[in-house]
Amino acid sequence: DNYYQLQMLFESAGAGPGLKGDGLMESDIASNGWVKTAQWYSDLFSKGISPRGVSPDQTTDQFINGEVAFMIGGTYPMGRYNAADDLDYGVAPVPYFKDGKPVTPTGSLCLSLNPHSQHIDAARAFAEFASLNAEGNYLTVSVYPLIPTNAGAFKTYAQKLAAETEKIGPAIDIINYELQNTAVARPRTIGYVTFETLMIKAFGDIRNGADVSDTLKAADQQLTRQLSRLR
Repeated sequence: DNYYQLQMLFESAGAGPGLKGDGLMESDIASNGWVKTAQWYSDLFSKGISPRGVSPDQTTDQFINGEVAFMIGGTYPMGRYNAADDLDYGVAPVPYFKDGKPVTPTGSLCLSLNPHSQHIDAARAFAEFASLNAEGNYLTVSVYPLIPTNAGAFKTYAQKLAAETEKIGPAIDIINYELQNTAVARPRTIGYVTFETLMIKAFGDIRNGADVSDTLKAADQQLTRQLSRLR
């Protein structure tokens, strides 16, 4: 139900991110494009194509156990895939809607400093090592293989991932293509947290069978009210 995971559906279909206007502070989630795309998402569950009641942390196990044919995800579960016995898997580009455009999510985790820390200098040094230093940045993804944010670390990461091509397919080529052509960031707006919170609930309701149009109209009204308080 996370917005950043589902944003690509609406962007690929041409419905946009769900926010518009100055500073992206106006709701657009009750538009025809959003309703149509959200109905497609709802149908995945009502028709039994995707299972209800499965949390994100369960999907990796389902894939490893052969309970799902394919899943859309990042590089982060690859360590578990490679460690699983008898799992023969491969990678492929993310699908997109007919007459739509290829879109993939992007963005990263972040490090922050607590201004009240008694060890602010040590914390800053660690944050700099883990982000600005190529060796340190690569260490942050050596076990949990997210794509590193440091260009030097990415070179090491790309070399190691390229070595997996014969086994799983051209993962590094897909990553490079997505970074240059299909990656779409989350809306940059001061209203994002408000927007995301409402969308998580709306997507959950839609997944569980709520009427799509009614759900988005109600969320649109709530979002409009809450965004108006932030201006």
